[in-house]
Amino acid sequence: MKRRYKLILAAAVLAIIPIFMYSGRIYTIATLSGRANVPSCSADFSAFVKCLALTDVNEVAYFYGLPHPYGHADAFNTSVMHDDYISVVGYPFYSAAINTQPKDLTEIVSKVLNVSSYQQYDGPKMCGGYHADLAVRIAHKNGQSWFLFCFGCHEIILVNESGDSYIANMNKPFYDFMNSFFKGLPKPTTYQN
Repeated sequence: MKRRYKLILAAAVLAIIPIFMYSGRIYTIATLSGRANVPSCSADFSAFVKCLALTDVNEVAYFYGLPHPYGHADAFNTSVMHDDYISVVGYPFYSAAINTQPKDLTEIVSKVLNVSSYQQYDGPKMCGGYHADLAVRIAHKNGQSWFLFCFGCHEIILVNESGDSYIANMNKPFYDFMNSFFKGLPKPTTYQN
């Protein structure tokens, strides 16, 4: 009889494993949904600034973030379960890159890579947690770097080609420029908020 229960338990565990392995979707919901997120990145501003010195930029792509997991948990959960997404240091974005005009690329890159666009990170904000609204992926000579924008916190996470992540604040003019650019982007067809 004990052997039968062990077999049933083993079968149940084996049946549950695929659910948790389902493309990380359950894990993403379990770790982000309904929670205010505080990023775990380095606040070393001098290291952040060094990462801005990219050479031979050859491609730029934009990705729209999934709905806020804290402020819009139901929409977030629906997107995680039904939409294709990519994850950058744990933050989910719709997998389809956003099409923009070529003139936007040059202007955005020059502002994103400008040291004067940023300030030293001053700690977590009381705004519902960091949420990556927009990702800008810049391919360059040494690989690719990601810039994850939170327009609620006015913060940015930079992920360099080695996978190291740093956080800083956007200054007001840069924040206003990027927020305006973001609001003008077409939302993914399945986006709910």
